[in-house]
Order: sequence, then C-alpha cells, then structure tokens
Amino acid sequence: MNAYLLLANGMVFAGQSVGAEGVTVGEVVFATGMVGFQETLTDPSYYGQIITQTYPLIGNYGMNKDDMESDKIWAKGYIVREACQTPSNWRCEETLDSFLKKNNTIGIEGIDTRHLTRIIRESGVMNGAILTTFDPADPANKAETDKLLEEIRAYAVTDAVKSVTCAEPEVYNEKGETHIVLMHYGCKRNIVRCLVKRGCKVTVMDVRATVSAAKADTFFFVRPGTDYAMNLAVLHVLISEKLYDPHMLPYIDGFGELEERVRPCTPEWAETETGIKADRIVRLARELAEAAPRVLWYPGWFTARYADSFVTVRSAYLINALLGSIGARGGMPISLSPKETGKRLRPLSALYPNITKPMADKADWQQPGLLHRAFDAAVTGDPYPVRAYISMRHNILSSLPDPDTLRSKLDKLDLIVAITTTWSPTADYADIVLPLSPALSRESILASKLGLKPQFFRRQRAVQPRFDTRADWEILCGLASRLGLDKLAFSRIEDIWNYQLEGTGLGIEAFDATGFVPLAPAPRWKTLAETTLPTPSGKIEACSRLWAASGHDTLPPYTAPERPAAPDQFRVIPGRAALHTQASTTNNPLLSELAPTNTLWIHTERAQALGIADGDWVEVCTATGPVGRLRAKVTTGIHPEAVFMLHGFGRKTPQETRAFGKGVADEACMVSGLEHEDPLGGGLALQKHFVTIRKAEETN
Repeated sequence: MNAYLLLANGMVFAGQSVGAEGVTVGEVVFATGMVGFQETLTDPSYYGQIITQTYPLIGNYGMNKDDMESDKIWAKGYIVREACQTPSNWRCEETLDSFLKKNNTIGIEGIDTRHLTRIIRESGVMNGAILTTFDPADPANKAETDKLLEEIRAYAVTDAVKSVTCAEPEVYNEKGETHIVLMHYGCKRNIVRCLVKRGCKVTVMDVRATVSAAKADTFFFVRPGTDYAMNLAVLHVLISEKLYDPHMLPYIDGFGELEERVRPCTPEWAETETGIKADRIVRLARELAEAAPRVLWYPGWFTARYADSFVTVRSAYLINALLGSIGARGGMPISLSPKETGKRLRPLSALYPNITKPMADKADWQQPGLLHRAFDAAVTGDPYPVRAYISMRHNILSSLPDPDTLRSKLDKLDLIVAITTTWSPTADYADIVLPLSPALSRESILASKLGLKPQFFRRQRAVQPRFDTRADWEILCGLASRLGLDKLAFSRIEDIWNYQLEGTGLGIEAFDATGFVPLAPAPRWKTLAETTLPTPSGKIEACSRLWAASGHDTLPPYTAPERPAAPDQFRVIPGRAALHTQASTTNNPLLSELAPTNTLWIHTERAQALGIADGDWVEVCTATGPVGRLRAKVTTGIHPEAVFMLHGFGRKTPQETRAFGKGVADEACMVSGLEHEDPLGGGLALQKHFVTIRKAEETN
C-alpha cells in the first residue's frame, strides 16, 4: 500500500506503508542510532513526535518484550528508509511491521531519509503527517490536502508529562543500599535498571517537571517558596520518631534546641504549606532513614530564590547530619583541598598587600561582599564613591534583576569596561569592550579542584584566535602594565604558571600528559572525626553561634510565602536549559536554531480559566506595565501558582541579530528586585516576584 509524508512546508515524500493505516500528525524529528530502534519507539520522550531513523535498514534483528523502555509506543509515527521483513536474531519475537500494527502506529518506508534529515537540520523541528488515505501531491486532492496542512501547521505537542507519567509513585528495589531521592515521570526503564544495578533504591522536589523529575522514582510538586517548610517537617519526623543516627549527636551542637524548634513543624502542618500529603512526607523521612548513611539530601547550589533560601540550605545540611551521611560513602563527601595534601598554588593576590579599607561591596561582616550593593556606592558614595566597573565575563544587565533600575545606578559611573566573548546588554552598555578569546582559543592561569582526590589543572590554547581577541590573563596583565602594576605585568603565561607552582615541587611539564596533576594517589573519604570544622564549637551547629553573636537567627521560624492574589497572577520562575550557557549563547547560530526563543509554562487548569490554549500568544505584565509577549506552553508540568520561562531571552540589543526581540526577559519581570535580599545569605530573592498573564492577539 502507498503511503505519503506531508510536511508543514507543503513538501511530499511518497513511499510504502509499514505498520497501521490511516493518518497521523506530529513533530517530525530524527534519531541517528544504528541500533536501539525498539528502545527509541518506546521512549516516552518521543511523545507526540514522528521519528525518522537516519540509518537505512531498521528492524533487522526484530522486536522483543525485553527491549521495551515503556509499555507502549509513544511516537505518533515512524519513518524508515527500509523496514526489514526477515529479521534474524535469537531474541526476535516479531517484525517491525507487526509491532507497529499491534501498537496502532502508522509508518512509512522507502523515502529518502537523508534528504528529510537535511531538511529538518536546516529548518529545525517541522510538523508533518504520514497518511495512507490519499495522495497529497495529486491536484485532485487539493481540498483534502489544504485541510490537512491546516491541521499540521496548528499541531503542537501538549500535555506530554501528564500523558506519559505514572498514575502513582513507583518504588524499585526496596532493599537498595543507596536511596537516590529521583521520580518515574515518563522516564525510560533503562534509567531505573541502571540505578537498581548499582544497588540504589531515587525522590525529587520542584515547582515544575524538570529533567531530574522525569527520571525520579518519586516527584513532589512542592508549592513555590515552601522548601523550608518541607525541610523542617522532615527534620521533625527524623527527630520525633528517633530515626536519626545517635552516633552523630556528639558532632552536632544544639541538638536540643533543634528538637524544640522543629517540634511544631509536623507533616500535617507542612501539608497545608507545601501541598505535599503528610503521609508522603512521613514515608519519605522513613525511607531516608532506612537508606542512611548512603543517602543525600541535596542542598542545591543556588541561594538566590527566596528570602529564606540560606536557612533552607542550612536545614538541608542538618538533615544530612542527622542521617549520618556527611563524610559517609554513598552520602555527602567532605571535599579535600590541595592544602591538605601539602601543596598549594601561590595566589597572584600575594603580589600585593591585602586591602584593609572598607570595601564598597561589603555587606555587614559578610565576605567577600555583594556585587549589587557595590553599585549603591556609586549613588551614595558610602563608604567611598565607586567610579568604574570592569565586568569580567559577567552580563550584569541580564543576571541581576530590574535592569532599568540597575542602569540608573550604572549611569553614575565614569567608566564601564566589558571583557567578554559574546555580545550582550552589558557589552552594549559599556564604554569599552575588550574581546576575550573563546574557551578553546585561550589559556588560563592554573587552578585547583577540590574533591575526594584534589588536583591542579591547566587550560591550554587548543587553536589560535581567529580574530583580534586576547586571553583573560593577557588582558589583565596588559592593563596592569599600563597602570604601572609591574609585579602583575606578566608577558608570558609560562611565567605565571611557574610563579604559581613555586613551593609545590611541581614543574609545568607535570601537566603535559593529561592537563591535570592529581595531588593524592587515590580518592579518600574524609570522616567527620578527621575534620576540624571552622565553627566556634568545632561542630555542626544547629543554630550558628557566630551568626547569633551578630544578631542573626539561622534556624528562624517559617514565614509563609505570598500567593497569587488574582486569577491572572502567577509567581514567575526563571530557569536554565542545558542547551544554553546561562544567557550567553542565545545568539549562537547553531544553538539558536534549536532553541530560538523561550515560552511561558503555565498550568493547564489556570490556562483554561484564562482562555489560553497551548501555543497562544500571551502578554506578561508587572505592576508597572507590560514586559513582553511569548507563546504559552500549557502543561501540567508546572505548579498552578507559578509560570516558568527560560533565562537569556527578550534581548533588545540589535547586534544580537538572532536573539533580538525573541521572547521575554525574566529579569525585566523583577521590578524592585535589587531591594529584595535574603537577610542572611545576601542573595537576591529572584523567585519572589509576581506577574499577570493575559491572552494576546496573534502576531506575525
């Protein structure tokens, strides 16, 4: 039987039918694997898509029940150059054709998949349809073809997470030694197999369905801003049910006070705050205790979300301490520094005396200080007027909130210099741009890496710069030379390396083989008993004595976060994607093809109430007015109280030709954001802000 592939651009490929008959519409993508076709077909990540296999012969070893990554085919259709009808393998149970028919999946073979792949590569993901009902290239079928093209062009993958997720939590390998707190949210079976094979039993929390959530055994959709409540409830269960490791008590200062502080923080109380059922919080705490000490409650690396992010991270460390995981194999390792091995790189800062005067970015007694406060000194002159700023690979007008207010402070400066590899709003705003060589075109000073096996490492120049750019050390040492700072005016990177290695007994040649020098013969798990903690008590302090002496409570009572005040109001959550490096690659010619703009994740029920469908244009507004427009991604993979957008878009600098005018800048949604600090950690509360969303008119 004849079959046809009709693309959204009107192009038609003619071939033969394989699998089921009929019409199917989806996103046309390609997969390059020579084997693993059954795994690809049953991979939930291909939900809503039509898969093109680039390898010319598919199905030559047949299909079997053991290679399934899930219970069914999630793809909307299948495109191959040739579908093998006579597979040969001792594990073969059926042909590709029969497998597709059994799963009611429409396929096509006999087309030029190389040509199709080039089209997708050059144009990006393109919608299309496989059909066996009529020939769309026949002028006699124009009316049917036009109607189908309308459907193809309007198609969008929706509710993917809702469709592929499990109905309830699934737990594998109950007796696993290491509990990887991860969730079954449409993940492939092989992920679970790999974890079980390694003796693991996995739980993730987030306000949206992330990649981590998609691979976890249990997923908690926690209400935004309530992480601290969740941690306090887990501490409550661990202590009230005596699930903690009693051998850890000598290492914890203030356990009695901790017990009193978390006594009222019951799972039932936490349920009203977080939205997580009390019995699930209890079960989680018990599972953690059962897996201890091979367990890790990851505190995260980011303390600029909410006003209580710093104490949230501290409470996570307290959970790890009670479980005995700090310093334990399979738990939270205590990193070794090169200094502990008797070797240390000589710092370039040793060339000059320490600064003893007050610094403009110093916040109270905290070190080294807060950059956003340094710009206040440009306005107030306290402790002295700041007159210039050198931005070293730091796009402050995208990474800090409220860029309009920040610009008003930067206007007080006499000079702004941007040292950067890419154009950006900060580079555009600067008085002088010093072009930095890209990573592969520059060498850098030697650096240290902490860990179980600490090391020194060296970045060498792999290729010569194509244009008039310089390495970071060349720029800084060149400036030092012109400013009369002769001690720092190195002219060769080798001289810097030799200076850094003085007293280590190592020479530059030690890096030649691999680029790094290990400082220990093997990884070493350092225990708490071997560790001297830099606290007044020498222990893990439930409430920091040092902070208490400065008038700060590091285990404060929980304060409930604000919630949306109107049906069209949402907390805005910015985030990153592996595809783009922070906000610096959205104008990259290759990466911008894969992710040309951001979209607004909005929960299905909230979107329906506002009359917003998947793919609709929506306008984002703050209290001061509209910020911009972008497409809606309607999904159950975001908490109903929040909306999410990728960071790095909404650019207004015309030089960024590919990113210009695409999407919305999350930092522009953070009005007065420079004023909202975590009082302890000093980080800006980037996820404190609310926006209103409304459906917008269609635009070209």
